[in-house]
Amino acid sequence: FRMARCYEAIGKLDEARRHYFLARDWDAIQFRADSRLNDAMRSVAADGGGHVHFAHIEKHCAGSSLAQNGVPGGNISQEHVHFRFDGDHLVATALLPGVASAFGLSAPSSPPLSRDDCARRLAYTAIDDFNVRSSIARLLANPPFLDQLEHSLRLAMLEGELKERERQATRQMFDDALSVHGQAVAARPDDWMLRFNYANLLRQIGN
Repeated sequence: FRMARCYEAIGKLDEARRHYFLARDWDAIQFRADSRLNDAMRSVAADGGGHVHFAHIEKHCAGSSLAQNGVPGGNISQEHVHFRFDGDHLVATALLPGVASAFGLSAPSSPPLSRDDCARRLAYTAIDDFNVRSSIARLLANPPFLDQLEHSLRLAMLEGELKERERQATRQMFDDALSVHGQAVAARPDDWMLRFNYANLLRQIGN
């Protein structure tokens, strides 16, 4: 991992990516799909004929404008494994053609919903993003993450980001979030997750 960062700093990006992938594969905490598992999935897809619909998520993320020098990093993932909302949208967009094909759906007449359209329909606001980031910070403050390289520095940066966002929060931001949540629930009143998230937001403001 340290070698990868050094190579990236001097512009040797191919070498940097190779070492980042090796760092992932040799990580002591095997939470992620490593090269061995990815190769197994590609093999199953290649041998599955029409019964398997394959989406190359790793390649899709690496080729995204959100990637950093061809490496899916902090703009896509919260930390080592959980996606940010932008990462979720990126993955969903990659999966959509395969899902449509698997269900025999006709080709869509319009492009996929944008990130902001999805966020509005799912009632994912700046307040919700802050809450998710806060839960990630609480997660990372406990084992098994304490012995990771530069753990203290990364956690301090995340907590600093959260404190700054909390300082800049206004009542208008909460009012806007309540409006977005209310519209989403009205559009899909039987969606229990929307109601659950709406309830959490109301509890957060003491209602």
